[in-house]
Amino acid sequence: GAKRSRSILFSDKAVIRRVKGTPYLMFRLGERRKYHLIDATVRCYCIRHERLPIQQPTTTSAKVQAHGINRGGKDNNAKSNNQHSQSRVRIETTYFISRQMRLIQPDDQYGSHVWMGLPQIVVHRIDETSPLLPPPIWYDVEGIPNRYTPLSPQQTNDETSTDPLAAAVQNHEADFYSIHDFLNDRDAELVVLVEGTDEGTGQSVQARHSYKTCDIAWNQTFADCVYPYNRRQRRGPSSLDPVVTADFSKFHDLQPAPLDCDDCAHIPIYASP
Repeated sequence: GAKRSRSILFSDKAVIRRVKGTPYLMFRLGERRKYHLIDATVRCYCIRHERLPIQQPTTTSAKVQAHGINRGGKDNNAKSNNQHSQSRVRIETTYFISRQMRLIQPDDQYGSHVWMGLPQIVVHRIDETSPLLPPPIWYDVEGIPNRYTPLSPQQTNDETSTDPLAAAVQNHEADFYSIHDFLNDRDAELVVLVEGTDEGTGQSVQARHSYKTCDIAWNQTFADCVYPYNRRQRRGPSSLDPVVTADFSKFHDLQPAPLDCDDCAHIPIYASP
């Protein structure tokens, strides 16, 4: 019932970080009871607005601007009202369209089953099949076209620049701000559903949680909260020693992630692009 579903924990924040040049969305899932859910599955949906042009823009591609945001939330490429009116098109907005999000951990191909005995990281890859990735040209609420181009390998490691590290940081931040701008314009919300069977009662249990754009931490990762058991904490015979310790006081903790990396423990090797 409702009381049982409250024992299922979702991290306060979802994170988006980059692995091998590809952005991934992750959040943490856990269970506070000793007798956890069995045959548990997790599903994710993106609820967002869709905006389509009623007429194709007659302006040249040069007038299609990429409107990013900086840390203060302002338009980096703000143009005059006259320039905006020249590139603006009529759009049709359909509100709150539901799109299913494919998961690579737990893997959709195996039914998205998740073992709730320990805190788990759920992973979604933001690629061309993801509802979180902006299309090459998308229209905002005012009908202004925006261009989005995913980072290329040259942009993630720009050795031609006088300061390659600064150039890479700038390119990564600009890409994340573009995705943030798109999700914010579409009023996107990520809905997570966890279903399973209570081990003690056999009752079916469902828990639900959602993340808005403001609930996403960019270029962050989750701090460790699962450790091998320390025998110095023993309170009884050694035969009763647990194997692992889960520190739920760190369940929601985040820490900075590298700008990019070649591997991530939460992404199966076969699922890497």
